[in-house]
Amino acid sequence: KVVMGMLAANRFTCHWDESGIDPGTGTKSKSDKDMLIVAGYFAHVDEWKKFEKQWEPTVKSANLPYFHMVDFANLNQPYNKWDEARRGRFIDRLLHIIGGTSRAWIAWAIQIDAYMEVIKAKNLLDQDIVRAYHICARKCIQSVALWSIIARHPYKVLHIFDRGNAAWDTFAASFTQPQLDSLNILAPIAQSKIDVSPLQAADALAHQTARHLELSMGIKKKEPKVLYTKQLWTPPMSGICRVIDTPTLSQMYWDERRAEQLRMRGVDV
Repeated sequence: KVVMGMLAANRFTCHWDESGIDPGTGTKSKSDKDMLIVAGYFAHVDEWKKFEKQWEPTVKSANLPYFHMVDFANLNQPYNKWDEARRGRFIDRLLHIIGGTSRAWIAWAIQIDAYMEVIKAKNLLDQDIVRAYHICARKCIQSVALWSIIARHPYKVLHIFDRGNAAWDTFAASFTQPQLDSLNILAPIAQSKIDVSPLQAADALAHQTARHLELSMGIKKKEPKVLYTKQLWTPPMSGICRVIDTPTLSQMYWDERRAEQLRMRGVDV
């Protein structure tokens, strides 16, 4: 109810999820993937209400608590018990709902090897380290902020991220009020994809875009059985997918780290 109240007041909102774990934030020093990506969709609050009215009954009719793309793509339970025709009908319905709702899609990615080259392994546990998640998530917000500024949108946009990322707390704490004002946003919040169904669409986008990039960049040689990026990158002319190269990442990382150090000293950046 609180989230919906904030959405009603701000007209537009974005839902974001990530694929990949930052090295140094989990139980292992290495990432679980070759790439970290943050991706999501942007739409009007009324369009998200329409999305929920269609998405939630579709998922519940399949006796699922929520939709998780990694389980579907890897034929984990219960999808391993469904025949191919049933799986096809189900995913086509979900993809149709996304296509009929979203205004734009955005994805920003960093290769883990490039990130490790820039920060060096010895710095992984530093208190003021800037995580790959921080950089990708901030670029997603900035992409929407650019639209907001150009369009002279009068209302602050709300950004909702999936809860559970180990780097979320430090990312959320990095925003000052002047920053929020300059980006024309409210303070970003984290919610569970079980409770906020548009995050399930963001989950599908992040997972499939990561697999698409790994394949197209030659990181993974084995092609997945099915890729749904053609349908998920919708509308096709209203989205961006960017991989931050190593020289750009190096400059961005140290700029962000200096900014974090200033913010910790109470200086508005």
